[in-house]
Amino acid sequence: MAKWKNAPVVYVIVQVRFSPVLSLQTYVSQIQEHFRKNGFPAFSQRFNFQLAVTLGGASEGEVSAPGIPVERTLGYVFSNREGNQSFVLEQNGLTFHVTEYVDFPWFLNLFLEQLNHVNTIVNPDSSTRIGLRYIDAVLPQQGRDVQDYLVSGVLGLSQGAMKGTLQHSFSETMIQFGATSTVSRIMVRDGQIAFPPDMLSSPVPVHERFLQHQGPHATIDTDSFQSVSAPMDMAKVRETLDQLHDSVDHAFNLVITDLARSDWK
Repeated sequence: MAKWKNAPVVYVIVQVRFSPVLSLQTYVSQIQEHFRKNGFPAFSQRFNFQLAVTLGGASEGEVSAPGIPVERTLGYVFSNREGNQSFVLEQNGLTFHVTEYVDFPWFLNLFLEQLNHVNTIVNPDSSTRIGLRYIDAVLPQQGRDVQDYLVSGVLGLSQGAMKGTLQHSFSETMIQFGATSTVSRIMVRDGQIAFPPDMLSSPVPVHERFLQHQGPHATIDTDSFQSVSAPMDMAKVRETLDQLHDSVDHAFNLVITDLARSDWK
């Protein structure tokens, strides 16, 4: 999506996962020096937690551990001075988080520049998953309703068909096209903006204008990805991300109305 005057973009994430580099810690100082000199001087470390689901039960004579095991992975965060752009480097991938979004060419070039630097230093064997995700907020202008901005197919019963106060309405669609999977999630509610749970520990803050909103609104969460193991090649990564952006853009435009485009442009 190109830069619009009143763009609804809240948060953009791009990620390339690659084959694990267990010796990553030995390269961090060299990687950080490059980020420091290229607009990302802030540095921190953070732990990420993931469910470690294993198949099968305990062997005979063993006692199963209670609950679901959780894996803790260390990530290295490189942020700009303003704190609205952050790269998170882990043993198996690089993720770029942005809340001050310009446009896709700017975003893509900045990410690939840093990925290429990381790739040159640690030289992972292959990429395993490439993903692109946009979170947009539908905040109706005065005199408008959420229903004016979204097509009826994603609104559920939020259009006032039932008596009572709307708590939320949720729509999710997943489409597979070739190697690309695209998921579109739309949440409609009244109150403060409800962000996806996995954003609660995000390394960059959401813009104040979205945090201050109170009232009817919707969020559009569009995620497109490919899980294909391939040699780490920058030209191929760029090509894949261009394809993913086309998928995100297409899905986004399918759920918004012409009035929404007019208000946002």
